[in-house]
Amino acid sequence: MKRFWFASLLGLALAPAGALERGVTDQGQPFVSGGVGATERSTLDEERNGYDLAILTAARGSGNYLADVHIRITDAQSVQVLDTTMDGPWLFVELPAGRYQVEATRNSLVQKHFVNFLASGHSQTVFYFDNRAEVDGISPDSPMSARLSD
Repeated sequence: MKRFWFASLLGLALAPAGALERGVTDQGQPFVSGGVGATERSTLDEERNGYDLAILTAARGSGNYLADVHIRITDAQSVQVLDTTMDGPWLFVELPAGRYQVEATRNSLVQKHFVNFLASGHSQTVFYFDNRAEVDGISPDSPMSARLSD
């Protein structure tokens, strides 16, 4: 019994604390959300070129990452493409070329950005909120963020 208990604790200790949230848009395009911790950020960094749109959420002032931001993306015809809550500070979405409205909501505060990209292009948008509920102390000026804007 002690071995079982010890093995169970060891398994929990070795299990990842969280996992990236993966899904598909209303049109069947893939997306991934997360970035809490170095392992998730590293995985996202490796995958970033497979997505057209990168969304980052951060606290105004400190620049610390935020999670639990509700994102709604609509296309140029106001058709909803994605409606989800971010599982971390990053959300990558594969989308057809075009113009999109990205709406971010956190604690009843709503911000809207427009993104426009070509078939071979990538776009990134950052939402800053006056909110101190931060995920960690890494800012959007980290190397991963800089590489995303290249």
